[in-house]
This record gives sequence, C-alpha cells and structure tokens, in this order.
Amino acid sequence: MKIVYLIFYFMSGVTLLACSTVNRHVEEMKNRPNTYLHSQLAPPLVVPSGMEHVPLLSDDIVPPGECVSEKMILLPPQSLAMKVEQGVISKKALKPLSSINLEEREGQWALILTDDRERVWDRLDKAFKDRLIPVLQKDKDRGIYYIVDIEPTKNKITLASPIYQVHLRVTQEQNTEVYLMNNQGHIPNKYVAHRLLLEINRGLQGDKLRELPKILKNFMSEK
Repeated sequence: MKIVYLIFYFMSGVTLLACSTVNRHVEEMKNRPNTYLHSQLAPPLVVPSGMEHVPLLSDDIVPPGECVSEKMILLPPQSLAMKVEQGVISKKALKPLSSINLEEREGQWALILTDDRERVWDRLDKAFKDRLIPVLQKDKDRGIYYIVDIEPTKNKITLASPIYQVHLRVTQEQNTEVYLMNNQGHIPNKYVAHRLLLEINRGLQGDKLRELPKILKNFMSEK
C-alpha cells in the first residue's frame, strides 16, 4: 500500500508542476504584445569618418499633394525610338514612309497619299518644279494649285494651253487626296487627268525631269 501512495503523490506533484508551467507560458503569450513597453533604446548608429552616406530613398523634395512619378523606358539602347526619347533626333524620324496610290473613284482619277495635307502641299510644290509643270497660282488655305498643261501646245505656254486646278483634301482615313478639276471647276477628261496625275506622281517619287538645252528646245520647236 505504501508503494501505491508514493506513486499517487509523485503523479500528483508532476501534474501540478506541469499545470503551473503551462499557466506561466500562457501568461507570457498574453503579455508578449506589450513587451515593447519594457524595451530599451539601442545606441545610435555612428558612421565612421571617411565613409560615404548614401540614402536609401531619394532626397528630392516632393511638393505636398504630389507623388513621385517615375517613367520606365523599355526601349533598346541604340534604337531609333530611344534616340527620339532622349531628344537626339526629331520625332519626325519615326513617321512612316508615305505611300502613293493612283485610284479611280466614280470616274475620277485621284492620288491617295498616306501623309498629312501640310506635308503633301510642300511635296507638290517640289514635284511641279522637278517635272517642269508651270504653276500659275496657288492658294494654300483652299488647298489648290493652278497649273498649265503644256503638252497640247508642244511644251510651250500659250493662250491655248489648258489650265487645271490641283485640289487637296483630307479623306475619312486621314489620308490626303490629290485630284484635278478644269479651270471652270468641272471634272476634266479622265484620260487627261490620268496623264497629269501620273506626271505629278513621278515628281512626288523624286523623278526629276531635266530641262533641254535652249538650242535643242529651239530646234524641236521649229519642227
């Protein structure tokens, strides 16, 4: 019997000790969020002399109500787009090359250029000079050139030389359309319009017509 009592007392003591340990751990868990109240300040960090201090954040002063915005550029370093972004070259360098199509719409021929009206106007001015097409007058606000067709009069300007209007207008696709009207404002003969627009197209493509020497011009005119 004594052995039984000894075992009983021993087990009771172990149980009480275990319960007290568990209770102590529970209290520690409850008080852990407040342990910072009893913490001590760490000594200030002293940077040794001779070492550079690089801030982790930018020292730029941002005005109140604004935030720092950073632009991430994902462009190849040596690409044309990167050079435009850096301001090395003009943005016009990224403009796609203009294409020119000669089309017939409702019985009227027209040149369709994938370019804005302002640039087409300047290009036409050069094209007329390169193809030796005489320009009598031009109205940039209305987008009209007045040209002389010298082919029917043996490449000479005479009173019989017909005058045509070269019009520019912007299409719904934001392209520029170049078409012809006669000097009375009517649709010209489509074969004449086709011939003149082909000649204008050659000038727009950079095909420069060389003027004949004066001696040859006089010789051909005599014939």
